This record gives sequence, structure tokens and C-alpha cells, in this order.
Amino acid sequence: SFENGEPFRTRGLDLSWDYMFPLNLVSDRLPGALSLTIRANRALEASGLLSAGLASSLGIDRVPVDFVGQLGSGLGWVPGIQPTPKWSGNIITTYLYGPMAVSLSARYVGGAKIDKVFYSDSEGEPYYKDANGRYVWGSIDDNSVPAYLNFALNGSYDLPVQGTRQFQVFA
Repeated sequence: SFENGEPFRTRGLDLSWDYMFPLNLVSDRLPGALSLTIRANRALEASGLLSAGLASSLGIDRVPVDFVGQLGSGLGWVPGIQPTPKWSGNIITTYLYGPMAVSLSARYVGGAKIDKVFYSDSEGEPYYKDANGRYVWGSIDDNSVPAYLNFALNGSYDLPVQGTRQFQVFA
């Protein structure tokens, strides 16, 4: 049986809305249908204890770390936890007409820090300056990643191919 020897927690809120309507409701001359999908995620917690190996190599106790609001990899500092922005989401619009579908999607990733544990970019944060005021390992001038939006355009077509139930080409 499995045992969670390195306790971790993930919590969040997932929101989704899907709507499809035939375009002939707008005008009798418009063929096909339009689909709109909106999905959003608000991460509330992605936490666990700093890995034993890293903690002992740094000479510190195993402290809890929450990776919500971080986009950097985390380098396995907390096994089982992936860094995640506070907000992320998708908007997908698809036009459907017979065997053809064309989709335009937008993916949003909220702004976050590169690393919340060891990279510091302001006074008062741990690992920024030592007791003598010297910058320490992990100090960087900008520890942030701005929010970004990227787009994708996809198309598919179902081809009738004898002897198959479904054959689809897509790009």
C-alpha cells in the first residue's frame, strides 16, 4: 500500500463555462455552430516540507513551503509539489460546420515570482542579504515573471475513409 511519507497539500478553485449555439439563431443564412469555453483556476495552496536532502545540505530545518505564486521549477525541493501561478485559464472559441472545426484559443498565466524560496529581490526577504549587508546566493535584481497570454489556432476535418470508423486530419 502507498503511504504519504512527505505530506503535501494542493487546494484550488476550478471554474468552467461551456456554451454552444447554432449560428442560424442569429441569421438564417449563417451555417454551422459556435462553441465558447472558458476555464479558470485559482490556486489556493501547493505546499509541503522542504526535502530532507536539501534541508540537511543547507544546514536548516525542514520548513513548510507554499509554491502558489511561483513559476520556477522548484528543483524538487518539495517532492510531489509543482509551482503554480495564482491564476491561470483558457478561452476557446470553436466554429463547427459539418466535418470541419476551427478553434482559436487563448491561454492566460498570471504573474508570479521565479522562485519564492531562495531567490529574493527586495530588502527584508530571506536570502537577500546576510547580517553584514552583503548580497547572498539567490539574490537577483528581478524575481518576477509578468502575466502573459498566448494564442493557438487549430483546425480539423473528418474525412470519410472506407473501412474506418473515423479518420481526421488536423493542424
